[in-house]
Amino acid sequence: MANVLCLRPEADFARVGAVPPVSLSVTYLKPDDASVPQRMKEALALVISAVGTKLSPALFKGTRLKLVQVTGAGLDRLDQPALMKLKIPVANVLGNDAVAEYAVTAATLLRRRLGWADAEIKNGNYAAFRARMLGDNLSGLGGLLVGVIGFGVIGLSVAQAFHRLGCRICYHDPAQLTPPAAAALNAQPLPLAQLLRTADIVSLHVPLLESTRGLIGANELAAM
Repeated sequence: MANVLCLRPEADFARVGAVPPVSLSVTYLKPDDASVPQRMKEALALVISAVGTKLSPALFKGTRLKLVQVTGAGLDRLDQPALMKLKIPVANVLGNDAVAEYAVTAATLLRRRLGWADAEIKNGNYAAFRARMLGDNLSGLGGLLVGVIGFGVIGLSVAQAFHRLGCRICYHDPAQLTPPAAAALNAQPLPLAQLLRTADIVSLHVPLLESTRGLIGANELAAM
């Protein structure tokens, strides 16, 4: 029976009916459990969430791990070069459509001031706030310029979602990616500072790495 160490609550999987097969012996622990280093040496596979503190490469040395499975898209919790040297493969789960849906929903919520309106209505200020919204002539997303920072698989999916709603697309990618699908969206590549100055909406989709940690710094924010 293969041993699997999972650093995510069992309830997260039970809630969606993701019950492990009988061929797997799964141990569920909190990431800060003192027994994690020993359990990793006994496991053949490690399951972690995409969000959390970075795992030290030292934890992986001397293990028998054949796979690290991340239950999300982000891999920034892992030292990937170190795992490559140890020949431990890493897999993740892309949620392109879910991220795109969230980005569009968040943009709509902010553009239409729906959260603000909800609070004002609950406070009994419906008439005054409605008059303010009408006076400001709030529009939808159609025709707005959406700037996507990071034009990989997820960034492209987000751009496509906004494009379907009639938005114009510009993008900046630190890795200088120019996928063929960009042409179908009439997406315009821009320097970061220009994107931040001109876009009505900015959606950020890059992994948290040393090379991207300071991507939007004081100089870029000052340019907005």
